[in-house]
Amino acid sequence: MFAIADGDARVAQEAAERVGMRLQERREALRISWPDIPTALTRAETARARPVVLADMGDNAGGGAPADSTFFLQEILKRGMTEIAHGIFWDPVLVTKCQDDGVGARMRVRLGGKICAEFGKPVDLDVTVRAIRENMTQMLVETEMPFGTGVWLDADGVHLVVSSLRTQNFSPSVYTDLGIDISQMRALIPKSTNHFYQNFERISSRVIHVRSPGTVTPDMTIIPFTKRDGNYWPKVENPFN
Repeated sequence: MFAIADGDARVAQEAAERVGMRLQERREALRISWPDIPTALTRAETARARPVVLADMGDNAGGGAPADSTFFLQEILKRGMTEIAHGIFWDPVLVTKCQDDGVGARMRVRLGGKICAEFGKPVDLDVTVRAIRENMTQMLVETEMPFGTGVWLDADGVHLVVSSLRTQNFSPSVYTDLGIDISQMRALIPKSTNHFYQNFERISSRVIHVRSPGTVTPDMTIIPFTKRDGNYWPKVENPFN
């Protein structure tokens, strides 16, 4: 707990300790058990209504993530799942390649994992370029947010949206404006933490926030802090021992 006082350090210290201990006493009420990626995908596989929305919280560009993690994608391919729409992946080089080859092109691509090792290994895929659209935008409440040129890649039933500008996914229009029929998708997987919710909740059968790895992971126990020790809750159940 961080407190600021007007020139009186003792008052600030007392306020920080008082509020901090109130949070410590109520910590179990603050604990949220987010599912991991395998658990979330299993819930999508067994859901009766579709689409289910699975938020890739750890790879939220709005929180500083690169928007090119492959953890979800690797698990989807491992399971052989289809009827999935996932993105937005940030990859301006791949967008340019798709523009050069054009809609309908069948190609081998390397997607994701290009910014740093912490966001998973690049995935090699055979894809078909289904659509390319320039100057795309999406709505965040009443604000129009650009994401540059968007590309729809179809990896045999796994539908991936790639953009030339790095941004999180605020709206299912990211998929539908490229021609993806989201009503036919088993799951939509936006790379976002919270801002996606208002627009996605309206069109989904269920929204599941997922504790995926990455810069914006909600799993506070796996964040590699470098400026403090590991003696904090929930990494340690009782840091006062």
